[in-house]
Amino acid sequence: MSQIAIELRELVAADIAAVMHIEQRSHSHPAAESNILPSLTGADISIAAVNDGQVIGFYIASQVLDEVTLTDIAVLPEFQGQGIGRRLLVDMLTRAEAAGGKHLFLEVRASNMAAQALYRSEGFNELGVRHGYYPGADGREDAVIMGTSLAL
Repeated sequence: MSQIAIELRELVAADIAAVMHIEQRSHSHPAAESNILPSLTGADISIAAVNDGQVIGFYIASQVLDEVTLTDIAVLPEFQGQGIGRRLLVDMLTRAEAAGGKHLFLEVRASNMAAQALYRSEGFNELGVRHGYYPGADGREDAVIMGTSLAL
């Protein structure tokens, strides 16, 4: 499948409604607006994928010294499977390296095999598991901790 035309740009506070729409449609337990909004106005790396003027995906990452953590990434369901998540992830890796990031981390639901495959294909490895980390439909779900290193 060919990639659709997207533009990557920084998220701004005015994008919060679009981000929350994507969050609600893409995650079984979406983050609260109060958790996301500070990332759009603070020092975090927050990038939108835009198609025809519409924000259809995004990621948010935070950096402390040379460690970068991907805290959220999502693409509207109707645009998934078209390489947008990969474009966002590769952009995050590129920006992290340009900003002096050397170690990158993320957590992903144990049941999200598609995301884990994407992360592995871009050089992430499983580092451990946080048991019962995420809320789930039937209780709690484990988080798989993944990481990679850049330009050491």
